[in-house]
Amino acid sequence: MLPLFLGLLPTLPVTAVPATLDVAPAAPAAAQDAAAAPAAPKWTGSVSAGLSATDGNTEVTNASIDFNAERKGEKDRWTVKGFWNYAEQQNAVGDNEVTQRRVGASVKYDYFLSKRTYLFANGGAEYDFKAGIDLRTYVGGGAGYQFYDTETFKLSGEAGVNMFNEDFRAGGSDEYLAARLAETLGWQIRKDIKFDHSIEAFPSLEDKDDFFGKMDNKIKLNLTETMFAQAQWVMNYDNTPAANDRVDNLYMLTLGWSF
Repeated sequence: MLPLFLGLLPTLPVTAVPATLDVAPAAPAAAQDAAAAPAAPKWTGSVSAGLSATDGNTEVTNASIDFNAERKGEKDRWTVKGFWNYAEQQNAVGDNEVTQRRVGASVKYDYFLSKRTYLFANGGAEYDFKAGIDLRTYVGGGAGYQFYDTETFKLSGEAGVNMFNEDFRAGGSDEYLAARLAETLGWQIRKDIKFDHSIEAFPSLEDKDDFFGKMDNKIKLNLTETMFAQAQWVMNYDNTPAANDRVDNLYMLTLGWSF
């Protein structure tokens, strides 16, 4: 009876079970969050330096340092700049005479309202021996607009208000409320050649005769991935100078390093 009963049972299909299951383990949640998070902003910039000296019939020493750095996040940007220039030469009686001593630094913070429009706060301080300036300071803010912002070409303009002050080496000072008009251009002409240009103008809002402006032009030639040669022309204009000349020009050839 038992064999007959077993023979009457329906035959059930048998499904093959794979020996192993090739299932990728789920990525940890922390790793997924790290991959999705945007990269933290970092500082980029360059520092360049130059030194020259002559001896014999003419004794001249020149030295200079130029520094700039930028950190750009999703909604804001920091820009820091600094410079130091020094020159001396032997005069007719054989004494070394300082002919150039300039040092200064500036900082600017931008907060972007859109991809092109931003608000900024800025400040700076400078010392200029030959121009008779013990201390020149400016601080204020305004608004800016980026006309172009690509890998090879950048152009922006700014307008705002600064409190502007000059302390003279001979005594006295000049303080006034000034407009600040600025323009910055960066052009990657070729892979190894870049042109940087900037202008800042501080016309007084109280006295039309008070006006200070400066222009900075740089051409960089990349020698390696991080090392470059630089030609620089800096021009300062002061309509009411403490010294004799309204215009000061400075020309430099330096070697620099990018970071």
